[in-house]
Amino acid sequence: MSATTAPNAAGVASPGTATTPTAAGRLRRGTAPVALAVGSVAAIAGMALHAEGLPDEAFVRTIESQPGQWLASHLALGLGMALVALGITSVLRLVEGRQAKAVVVGTMVAAVGAALMSLGDLAHGVVAFALAGHVDAAASLAAQEAYFAQPAIMILSMAGMLLPLGLVILGVGLFRAQVVPRWLAAVVLVSPIAVQAGMASGPRMLAFGLPFVVAMGALARETARA
Repeated sequence: MSATTAPNAAGVASPGTATTPTAAGRLRRGTAPVALAVGSVAAIAGMALHAEGLPDEAFVRTIESQPGQWLASHLALGLGMALVALGITSVLRLVEGRQAKAVVVGTMVAAVGAALMSLGDLAHGVVAFALAGHVDAAASLAAQEAYFAQPAIMILSMAGMLLPLGLVILGVGLFRAQVVPRWLAAVVLVSPIAVQAGMASGPRMLAFGLPFVVAMGALARETARA
């Protein structure tokens, strides 16, 4: 058999020919966009379940009155942000060359922020859940304040703010690169502002978190097509 007629054992297409994506290839390419969309929904659901901010011991008593909801909130938020951290990297498929700079920076900053926010929320959820019902509200508050006062935890908590910063940079980058509709770039840009306005807790997050869910879902759709 001549070299010109031998089958391509590696399954690599010859120049000018098209190949049909394998099931494994489609799964690999679709995993990140699905993670981005699902993660955004889970994160906002976790925020909506989260107890609303109350002063000091009153907040601790709220946690103790609904420990299951508290734990579910932080598990959903932690898992959601982990999925967002994984999925948002798929946005890099949309750009290349000089136009990619702001998008790459925004994507990577957002991914790091989401990953660290995931760790911080999971840790705090477990700590508060473990204390609930075992110590009184004053002792629980003191223990949680001591927990957050640790340098490593302080850094971890502050680093979670890289997510909204990254989304703002990403929104600006998408505007400049013009690789997605302008409305989508605008929603990506304002989504972290809306989340912060909703104070990231309570049922109001179902409304304030909607731009984030729409932005991540639409980005997932764009990257799945890329």
